Amino acid sequence: MKYVGFWDFDPEALDEIVRKSRLSSEERGRSPGKYPEILLGPFVIDGERRGFTVYEVKEPEQLMNVAEHYAPEMRYEFKRILETAAYAELQGVRNGD
Repeated sequence: MKYVGFWDFDPEALDEIVRKSRLSSEERGRSPGKYPEILLGPFVIDGERRGFTVYEVKEPEQLMNVAEHYAPEMRYEFKRILETAAYAELQGVRNGD
């Protein structure tokens, strides 16, 4: 399943966020299933203290691991995304088409 992780951060904690990001990269090498695969990003929205990352998620716990790893300096909200063809198919089944 694909998810977008929308996040915001405390700009005064940027050094700690960078440290945690490096640690996360190391952990991904040692424990590849702990975190979801990053498909796109992370991207910060220019001039703001928020951004997003697109993930491929195998287990819901992977998203919890991301949020817990970066807390409290970053706050996450995850939204599942679907390709339009899959969405249309789901709508057809749901609507009886």
